[in-house]
Amino acid sequence: MAPKRSPSSRLLSVWLRTVTSLDPSTNEPPIGSGYTNSTGSFTNWSFWQYSSTGTSGGISPLDLNVCHNEYKSLASFLIPVIPSPVPPGIAIQPQSESVSFGSNPTFSVTPTVSSSTPLGFQWRFNGTNIAGATSTSYLRTNVQPADAGNYTVVITNVAGSITSAVAALTLPTPFTIYQETFDGYTNPIAVTTPNDTNGFRILFNAASGPFDFTAIFGYDYSTVTFPTVIPSAPHSTNSTKKGLFLAVNKDATAAVAAVNLYPINQIFSGSFSLKFDMWINWAGPGSAGTTEHAMFGINHSGNVTNRIGLGTSDGLFYAVDGDGGINATSATQRDFGVYQGGGIGAIPNLITNGFGPAAPLGAQFDNGNTGFITLFPSKSVGGFTTPSGSAGLGWVSVEVRQDTNMVTWLLNDTLVAQYTNTTIYTNGDLMIGYSDNSASIGDPNNFVIFDNVRIETFSADMDANGMADAWELQYFGHLGVNPSADADGDGMSNLAEYLAGTNPTNSASSFRFMSAGRANNDIRVDWATVGGHKYTVQILTNSTGSVTGNFVDLSPVIVIPGTNEGSTNYVHVGGATNPAAYYRVRLVP
Repeated sequence: MAPKRSPSSRLLSVWLRTVTSLDPSTNEPPIGSGYTNSTGSFTNWSFWQYSSTGTSGGISPLDLNVCHNEYKSLASFLIPVIPSPVPPGIAIQPQSESVSFGSNPTFSVTPTVSSSTPLGFQWRFNGTNIAGATSTSYLRTNVQPADAGNYTVVITNVAGSITSAVAALTLPTPFTIYQETFDGYTNPIAVTTPNDTNGFRILFNAASGPFDFTAIFGYDYSTVTFPTVIPSAPHSTNSTKKGLFLAVNKDATAAVAAVNLYPINQIFSGSFSLKFDMWINWAGPGSAGTTEHAMFGINHSGNVTNRIGLGTSDGLFYAVDGDGGINATSATQRDFGVYQGGGIGAIPNLITNGFGPAAPLGAQFDNGNTGFITLFPSKSVGGFTTPSGSAGLGWVSVEVRQDTNMVTWLLNDTLVAQYTNTTIYTNGDLMIGYSDNSASIGDPNNFVIFDNVRIETFSADMDANGMADAWELQYFGHLGVNPSADADGDGMSNLAEYLAGTNPTNSASSFRFMSAGRANNDIRVDWATVGGHKYTVQILTNSTGSVTGNFVDLSPVIVIPGTNEGSTNYVHVGGATNPAAYYRVRLVP
């Protein structure tokens, strides 16, 4: 029956659904777990839908419902319609957040009191709905680079909808403290023996046989055509196509082998990220020695050839194959391997558990895991289809981030593994390399290309010496500068030069008095300045003629615009009338 309506308001009904072929006028509601409100007692049910395909008034299909109750009871189930509903409004907008990696920011919104209820909420990220984000607040956990962007919320009710202002989630801006793009080579330089060359220490080791590796600096990968051409790397500028080529185990002697490259005289500590572009080339199904691994890592000594399953080993490193050819139960290697050095004589430890707070992309680190299949879908190339979940034959953006003792590994901005580093390997050099863990000669088309290798830091002072890393690199070309030393011998320490904004490698650039003199009853002092800094003239007066006592600020704060070095002055009116006075200039923080 149709519900009654009161004269002053309209009522909307809420039905409990039970579809059955039984006629409710002559049958009780059915009993069973498949039916809503299936009490089995005709006198206990209030609503019963017995057909979803009925016809009424020429409308078909139509739900047919029966109300078994009095109006008073029925009214308790009904929601009165607001005669003049008010569209949703926003009293407090969601606020932008600037946070560190791994943090858990919350966005929230407060509707206006006048907004008619009930209200619906849907949070969006860069314009796309976020599944399950349907309340007044939204928590984004363990934020990573891919989470940075614009967040909004859409509020709806029966009268309309409103979209909030944009709340931007931003992460620290990285600063590059080491970089090698390999673009500076006029001609490729091939190296086939271990050596310190081209800014790298090259180490090689094999289970048997002679040196069997090739490293080509400034390799023109536009020359590669099999099984496909290689485009410019994602982080290259001006579409350059030069990189570092690495291959092992290609001579007539089949041997397990690996090559490691370490930048010379580079030590990285604290919080930083190793980033690069990587292309793993392979010849396709059926080719010889197909499965080979690209290797990379942090916190290495630079004196060890790290290999999969063979000692000695150090640092924290990772290995990725191109074809997904490793058994998911292997005790020494995976398609995506996470390793910790074992020490002198010990093989690296393959880590397969203990990850968190974020779960790994795939529990077995195998190309068959759903997460890797989503990240690396199969593609047709060179007459064959690559295995789903495999990283070969495509550029991969790699990042290994160390934030104090939390280590995070990302591929294409997707978190692969995250764990707490409890080893002794907390600082050191970076490593890039290539490994063949099979005693079979590898196909000549199996190799890796590294491009745009860099170390980025999110700390202004990664070496914690009180001087900004950017300043150290600008004047010294490296970090780890001694803050107490005086590089240019002008009497100012390196730290003092940093604070003053002067050039620590030029003795003519220093924070100093340039002149002082009397003009009638006034005293004028001149001193060297650097734009962007602030100064205050101080004075000490006494009648003893000695510098004893406390200096006090004399002048207001004097702000020097721009960025250049120069000079300025201050005139102390009536200063010459003092029996004795001493002046100095204070650098204002």
